[in-house]
Formats: sequence, C-alpha cells, structure tokens
Amino acid sequence: MKKILLVLIFVFAFAGFAFGAPPDDYNIYNFSDFKKESYQSIGNITAYFLHGFDFLGYDSTYPSLEKMTQAEVNAVVTGTTKIKKAPDSYGIVGYSQGGLRALAFSTYLKANYSAEEYKKLKAVVTYSGINQGMQALQDDLPGVKSRVMDEVNTLYDGFLALNATGLALLTSTTAITGLTIANVLTSPNIPSPIADIVMKFLPAEVKGYVAPALLGSNSGKSAKQLGLSQLDDMRPGSEYINKYVSNFSSLIYSIQTGTEIVIKTKWLGIIPVPYIEKVPVYKIVSFSQPTIKFPSNLPVGFIVGTNNSVKNLPSSEVTTIAKTLETTFTATEVFHIAHSAALIGLLTGSPSHAAKAKKAKQLVGDIDGMVNYLTRSYDGDGVIAKSNQYYPRTIKDPAGKVTTLLTNVLSDEDYMPVNANHSDIDSNPETYNHIRTLFSSAGLR
Repeated sequence: MKKILLVLIFVFAFAGFAFGAPPDDYNIYNFSDFKKESYQSIGNITAYFLHGFDFLGYDSTYPSLEKMTQAEVNAVVTGTTKIKKAPDSYGIVGYSQGGLRALAFSTYLKANYSAEEYKKLKAVVTYSGINQGMQALQDDLPGVKSRVMDEVNTLYDGFLALNATGLALLTSTTAITGLTIANVLTSPNIPSPIADIVMKFLPAEVKGYVAPALLGSNSGKSAKQLGLSQLDDMRPGSEYINKYVSNFSSLIYSIQTGTEIVIKTKWLGIIPVPYIEKVPVYKIVSFSQPTIKFPSNLPVGFIVGTNNSVKNLPSSEVTTIAKTLETTFTATEVFHIAHSAALIGLLTGSPSHAAKAKKAKQLVGDIDGMVNYLTRSYDGDGVIAKSNQYYPRTIKDPAGKVTTLLTNVLSDEDYMPVNANHSDIDSNPETYNHIRTLFSSAGLR
C-alpha cells in the first residue's frame, strides 16, 4: 500500500478536542509552530488539516480568520521548521471552522500566488465545516442572548409555578440543582442562577459563544464591538465570508401560484354587463442567491454530520439535574391541573401555572431541543445546520432558473453524510474513509 503523508495544521483545536482517534496507521507527533499542531503520516499524499475554533480558550487576543488564512497559506507555500513546504500536489482538509478556512485558503492562494503555485492544490475537503457560517450567529450575539433568555424565562416561570404549589418540592429540587429558593424566585435577568442551569445543559461548542453573548448582554454589543473577531467572522454574511467564501444576495420574486375566478363588468353603452374572467394569483417569495468566491472549478468535497443529537455530551451531573427538574415540573403541572377544577385554583392562577410548568417540563426533558433552539440547527450535527456545511452544485431560484455554483464536486451527490454529531465526527472512522475516497477522486493516491 502506498504511504501517505499528512501535515496537520492544528490551529486552535476546536473546543479543546484532540484530533480524535485516527485509524491505526496514523502516527502523531506534536509540533509548536502553531497553537496545538500535529503532524500525521499515512502515505505519500501530503494534506494539510485545518482544525476548528477554540471555544473554551478563545478571547479577544486571538487573530481574525483573515490573518489565520494568510498565515496558513504562507506556511504551506513557503514551509516552516515543522511544516513541510507544499509539494507538487497536495490537499487541504478542514474541520468545523477549519472547513470555512479551507475554502478561504483556496481563494487567498489563487489571488495572491502564482498560477503554478495554485495548481499544486488538488483538492479541498471539509467535514462538519461551517462553510456558510454558523447559523447560531446569524443575528449576532444579541440574538444568541435572546434565545438563551427564552429558555431562562421558561425555567423561571416553572419555578414560580412550583413555588405556588406550597409544597416542599421546591426545597428538594433546589438542593439537587445547587440553587437556593431565594435565587430561583428572583429576577431571571443576567447574571442569573437560572441562566447558570441553562449553561450546564450546553455542550462546550455552544457555551463558547453563549458565554460572550451573555457577558456583553447588558450593552447588547455585537461580537465585533466586543473585539471578538473570530465570532464575528463566523457569522453568515460576515466580511470574511463575503470576501473569501461566498456572498449572498437577497432577491424578491413574484411567483404565480394559480388562478382565480373574478367577476368583472364591461359596459355596453350605459348598460353594465357582468362577466367572469380567470386572473393569475401571485405570491411574493424571497430568495438568497449565492455567489461563490472560491474557485468554482476547485475540486471540493463536503462531508456532512447528520446526527443532530447532543445527548452524549452532557455530564452525569447535568443528566441528574434534568431528570430532577422534569419530575418536579411534572408534579407541579399535575398539582395545578387538579386545583384548576376548584374555584380556589381558578382564583390563584392554577391554569396558567399548569401551562408554565408543562412548558418548563418539556424544556428540560428535551436537551436536544434546547440546544438545537440555541444553535438554530434542527437537521445538522447538533451545532452546525446541515445546509451550512456544504454548497450544492446547482441552485434553482423560485422562477425555475438553475444556476451552476460548483463544477468539480468530488462526490456523486452534493455531500457525503456521516451519522455523527459535531464532536463525534472528528473521531468517526467513516469520516476518514470519506476523506480518502474524495482525495482519490481528485487523483491524490
């Protein structure tokens, strides 16, 4: 079997995760040219792996994605003491934020280096890449805060309903959750002990941008205003994405949906004569038209995480808290439903309390749903929406016009799926099998 040489630019390891558990034929060595960088050897192919965002350690001192892209391209083109200079053919692989940078890598390389240098890049492959940006950051940090507060207020209302029962349940529940009765009955505004409970349910990948959203929440500042350039760069439609990856234009279409019969009138002299006429019916449709900024003929492959569940991520402590709260809010709901049958219950708001307890029960009973709401990812890998992980070959607008976006997608379909969430995909053997397959399709063997 031919040997393959892989150079892994492990810049800012995503959420503190290691590269995962690679196949047995990988040999890993640590280097120090970049933060958390590794080198992997599995044959005579050279590939540079760009890893993701350091959600646990990130702060305003981290460089922008543009500066990272410039540094990564320069390191590959010129070589460093630890990174092999690009040979005559190589590939780029990007995970999570690294997927976005991998696409930008090709744009920057072609625009700033010779055609001969660009021709050495034979393929770009991304897995769980935030290739169209993070949907969770679509409305920036204030939007993140708003969704967190929806869940905080749901829990707060549940605790108020619990307190209204007059039972000892509140005391036992707060002992398990680590809250005090005084805390759960005070205002839910940030900072809030109830917000701390919500944060416990979130994977590290999500906490990484929820925490800055809450810290800057009093002023409602954006990521850019807070000096968090990478969070700003990861927004769909950010300056970085618009410049190096894709730019979306919002278009409005008037689309005929059918016809309807109307009665009209025409005049014969002074006599009105009614008649029936079919007229078209239209609806207004908005459409986002992408313009690809990386080379449209770039050999590219997208590996998409499709397991939207994050239930394997919370700790046992969090699971205990969730089950305790679910049981408690269920009992609260039952109590208030029973009291609603009596006049005293109606007068003391039991129907409303029952509804609020039910909503709180549903929230803590569905951790996946809680996280998916915050990430705005309902069909992806639990963190990144599926549609944001790839670009299709073609796109059809509401008028039926088909536009070709990419001419050299390496897989038969627009993407290759892996049944894994955002964390697990980095150590899933199927991911690496897909990478090999895509490289082979590009002639990298």
